[in-house]
Amino acid sequence: MQKALEQAMLAVGRSHPNLTVGAVLVREGRLLASGAKEVH
Repeated sequence: MQKALEQAMLAVGRSHPNLTVGAVLVREGRLLASGAKEVH
């Protein structure tokens, strides 16, 4: 959860008018991927 919050903080101010979102993909305790909402 902390890693997802850290990823979301990277997008603060860049995702308006959408929500700021961070995500992580974990399998069997291993981090597979992480990212944040991008501006399109």
